[in-house]
Amino acid sequence: MRSHRGVTMVELVMVISISMILAAVSIAGFQGVQSWRAASAVKRLRADFRHARNLAMLSSRRTALVIVDEAAMTYELRQEAAPSAGSLSLSVLTHPVTGQDWSVTLGSIAAGLSLQSNNGPSDGVIGFDADGMPIDSGGALWGGDIDLLFSTGAAIHVARRTGIAEVIWP
Repeated sequence: MRSHRGVTMVELVMVISISMILAAVSIAGFQGVQSWRAASAVKRLRADFRHARNLAMLSSRRTALVIVDEAAMTYELRQEAAPSAGSLSLSVLTHPVTGQDWSVTLGSIAAGLSLQSNNGPSDGVIGFDADGMPIDSGGALWGGDIDLLFSTGAAIHVARRTGIAEVIWP
């Protein structure tokens, strides 16, 4: 006599149920990783704003700036070649750790992150003078606070009076 071995309905339901639970957990975990990456990208930009401000204050009256390209979701750090060189948009700084140009693509850090609004300079040039104050591409002091709002709800706030950049979380 031949025995018929097969899968019972209970076993099949159990396998499908476990598979669905594992899929739900992995999707939730992936979304957590994406939000963590987006928060990391915003923190990195804030840190680079702070670095540019500190560089301007410590480098013999040379201005430093961050150039934000909203469309491409990139930014660069630059600095004048000499005090009052007359042009803020000179070559990109070299990152001290990587030795590469200080040009960052936020989309490579956090896919889907986008800049929703920028009440700062329309050309995306946010500079800092030797006193750490925010300036525009012409070297004039910026007249108000600067806020960069991201798709995650987080914002980077650069204070007009101090030039200090802070992240405001939703």
